[in-house]
Amino acid sequence: MAKITMTMQAAIFQLSQLKTEIDRTKNAIVQFQNYPLSVNQGKPADTSKKEAIVAAALKKMKALEDDYLTLQDAIDQKNRETGTGHLLNEVTAKRRRLRLLEPLTSIHNAPGANYTAENGVGLVEYGLPGYDQVVQIVTDLREEVSQISLAIDQSNARTEVEVNLATLEK
Repeated sequence: MAKITMTMQAAIFQLSQLKTEIDRTKNAIVQFQNYPLSVNQGKPADTSKKEAIVAAALKKMKALEDDYLTLQDAIDQKNRETGTGHLLNEVTAKRRRLRLLEPLTSIHNAPGANYTAENGVGLVEYGLPGYDQVVQIVTDLREEVSQISLAIDQSNARTEVEVNLATLEK
């Protein structure tokens, strides 16, 4: 087991690498899910080599998952210590609101952009009441998200985390 010190940026990248490796290891097992075990109900095929491959993949998957959880816990703990965890929650909430509001800023919703001639009524203008307010909020949210993201990136570049990982070489 290697004790490793890395920046939060590197830890987050390593977390992504571990997840990818877990998926690859799963694929090493999945390739045998329809492996012929016998033919015409005859003598079972010798599957000992394939069973060994599956067993090794299961063992590797467990070790990778343990490292993933260890690293995730260390990242979460460091985020709590530095206050970055609150920033992450805040930026997540603001991004969610931004995703909901951005489609409403379509020019189609702007005053003076959408007229339809209606039978028996005349020329009707359609749009979003409060459009300008929505556009201003979206503009402000974009700026806030950008500033919070920058603060998180700066913190992650300076902050280090120390973890024991079994699947990594020092």
